[in-house]
Amino acid sequence: MADGKRNNAAGKVATPKSGGLPMQDSLEALGKAIGARIRLTTAAPTSTTLEGTLFTACQTTNLIAINVSPPSQKGAEYHVVPVSKIQTFQIVSLAEPDSATAVPTISRVDVSQLKKREEAKVKELKERERARKEMLGRGVGKEGQDIFNTLAKQFPGTRWAETSIIVLDAVKIDAPYRADDCKAPREQQKALAHVRKVVDGERRKMAARPGAVVATPSVGARKGG
Repeated sequence: MADGKRNNAAGKVATPKSGGLPMQDSLEALGKAIGARIRLTTAAPTSTTLEGTLFTACQTTNLIAINVSPPSQKGAEYHVVPVSKIQTFQIVSLAEPDSATAVPTISRVDVSQLKKREEAKVKELKERERARKEMLGRGVGKEGQDIFNTLAKQFPGTRWAETSIIVLDAVKIDAPYRADDCKAPREQQKALAHVRKVVDGERRKMAARPGAVVATPSVGARKGG
């Protein structure tokens, strides 16, 4: 009985009495045909016939999307058509029973892992705030702390050693924390150049802030170690 109804539905043609299909009727009919293969013709003056699988019929935007790629072809070629432009449409073949109602698999959420990640993040933020206050108390200043924060985001393990910043356990940056103040052993020149570039970039951002007065390094000073 069900197969008989499906066969009867396929091949039916919706035709307007004049000018085009009524908007609401078209949306309701197309909404029931999602996943089916349809053939539609758009209204004049640029009348076009499209045949493909109906992907969606949106009642908010009054648009449909149809995939005109052959069923055997990989990939998709979508056409978006305003419902108001549809002159006629015909259901060529109905969707497979599961194709229009398939629901993606939803994995189980491990709440305990999310809780651990949240606690670790809170601990990290508290430690960062504690270190910030400690260094400000040592006279590092906001500029120095901003430089440290930027470096810590890009280079995990960045730390303070008294009032000097240690990056990658190779580069030492002394106050006032300019690119010129970055020092490293001769064999760590590649790391030094990278860190200097980050410090220089952050200094330029700081200098561009309204009302900022920030010293920027000279080009020549960056060449040495």
